[in-house]
Amino acid sequence: IMDFLKLLLSIEGDGLMTERLQEVLLNPSHGFASVIISEKSRPSLCRANDISKSFLGDRYVNFTQDLIVIPGILDVLNKLAEVDPKVKFVRGFLRLKPGYALTENEDSAVRNTVCVVEGAGVADVNGQYNFHDLKHDAGFYLRKGEYLGKPAKFTLYKCSLSNGGFQWFISITPEDKEPGTKLDTDFYYAPAKPADKLPPVTWMRISNNISRDPAPKVLQFRPDLPPNNPTMPFAAVVSESNTAIVGGDSSDSEKESSMMVVDDTVDDSF
Repeated sequence: IMDFLKLLLSIEGDGLMTERLQEVLLNPSHGFASVIISEKSRPSLCRANDISKSFLGDRYVNFTQDLIVIPGILDVLNKLAEVDPKVKFVRGFLRLKPGYALTENEDSAVRNTVCVVEGAGVADVNGQYNFHDLKHDAGFYLRKGEYLGKPAKFTLYKCSLSNGGFQWFISITPEDKEPGTKLDTDFYYAPAKPADKLPPVTWMRISNNISRDPAPKVLQFRPDLPPNNPTMPFAAVVSESNTAIVGGDSSDSEKESSMMVVDDTVDDSF
């Protein structure tokens, strides 16, 4: 079926690409957008969703993703998204740039999220971190401050480890360097998955002589969105808000997971 749809949408010269894409996306019973919206809001009780509640919706997102490689389709989809909230909603789940790992929703979330570090035993670490760049397809956040009375560049980022895997770090990075090396002064860390785009709430201290209990929490805010996000189509499905926690490159990093310890504030006396 997908091969037939790609062939149909690839027809040139008759001026009907927009109408064909509208039918593929917006047909009330089986249009891709119709299915995605239905599945994202209330997953159907079908065998496919026994694997995962989002399986069917995600599959139709992938179907739509496959269509935008057809010459001209992305331009048509973008024009439809300007006038149709259903198409705009579905576009948010797509990776619109060739070779770019983030969907439009993920890219917007990463770039517009503000991270607030609070409650750290090392008080200089606390404060607001703003988006600076991407590292390992995740947000890299930065705050200028002071440490021990001297100017410091505090960094919050996902890092690849020399012995495999990823972790999040809150560090001081030298002004002219990228984070992820032994030149960093590391204060706190958190486990990371390869697919993580935003840092988690709960962190742990580093096993060194500068990290201090308690470990902080990292709260995430979206100041670009109004409270409860009332203007966003299908907001109940996306469930984003500027007051909600929305959380959860250096491949030759010198950091190792063996330098971490489990937060010893946990009572293990049982």
